[in-house]
Amino acid sequence: MSRRNEKKICPDSLSRRNFLTHSILKFGVLALSVTSISEKGFAQGESVEPSKLQRWKNLSPEQKEVLRKRYEKFKSLTPEQQARLKEAFARFKELPADRQEQIKENYKKWKSLNPEQKNRIKEAFRKWKSLPQERRQELRNKWQKYRSLNPERRERLRQRLRDRG
Repeated sequence: MSRRNEKKICPDSLSRRNFLTHSILKFGVLALSVTSISEKGFAQGESVEPSKLQRWKNLSPEQKEVLRKRYEKFKSLTPEQQARLKEAFARFKELPADRQEQIKENYKKWKSLNPEQKNRIKEAFRKWKSLPQERRQELRNKWQKYRSLNPERRERLRQRLRDRG
């Protein structure tokens, strides 16, 4: 793979870090839905905290239906997948509030992408993961160097790349 092609590995609309955090958030939302409240738990006679019961009662029928579907999806996962999902969500909850908000915003961006854009990002991520660790570190360093440039300099560099075709 040429270095020129490697430069295209970082997705257009989301950085690779945001792509990773998107995955955590996507499944974290599912885990939150499943672990917080579900009508199934109530029907099976499980003990439920009053605050969670009140939250459930305050949901609209549409919100309850979304949670039921997420619960069913969660229950269809293997125990290992469920455990990984819960661990990822626990890590998410440990993040500072501003980082959680950033992840949520990135998730919204991801949801707004069309399938072609999502596939490009997924392919870029696969390419990124296939690179040797040393090359990934080299690219991270170059990205940091680029991000530290002033906006005018970054624009000139982008224009030079566009001019090259």
